[in-house]
Amino acid sequence: MPSLAIVLTDEYADWEFAPIAAIAREFYDYDTQIVSPQAKPINSIAGLLAIPQHKLENLEAAEFDALVIIGGKIWEGNDYPDMTPLIEEFLANDKIVAGICGATLALARAGLLNDRNHTSNETGYIDGYVKSYTGQKLYVKTNKAVIDNKVISASGFSPHHFAAGVFRAVGMAEDDVTDYLQSLGAEFT
Repeated sequence: MPSLAIVLTDEYADWEFAPIAAIAREFYDYDTQIVSPQAKPINSIAGLLAIPQHKLENLEAAEFDALVIIGGKIWEGNDYPDMTPLIEEFLANDKIVAGICGATLALARAGLLNDRNHTSNETGYIDGYVKSYTGQKLYVKTNKAVIDNKVISASGFSPHHFAAGVFRAVGMAEDDVTDYLQSLGAEFT
């Protein structure tokens, strides 16, 4: 059973969190653990309360298959947590690192997007917040998640493709990933 460390911050984007956390746990029996900078209850943008099980600084990469960083308002401000040491630890342990929406800024701040194909909210978004970002030529304009060398990135408008990318990266069978994505659109057919 894959284990996901899901990082939430104050005013996290709940629409990005729900597909990966709830569906992974309920339908696929993944171990999902919520992590936050202070390990105290935190509210989403919509006011949903989450109670973390771990504090960022106490997280051990060896205990998880993936580090999943959820977007939110904090990543565009000045009070964001420094994720670089934890990201580096996960990659050093050959684990998956994933960021969606504003959390792609954490990936960029760690230097991961300078030499990997990636996406984010829009062209030029990362440039506006991360001065050390040099990966513009590797930016992929897409509404799906981009996976490159253990790093997954996605726009905030692609939470289901982001979840599917993480599921795929931690070993879910491709038929199950396809079923997951198709079931989401069933109400529109």
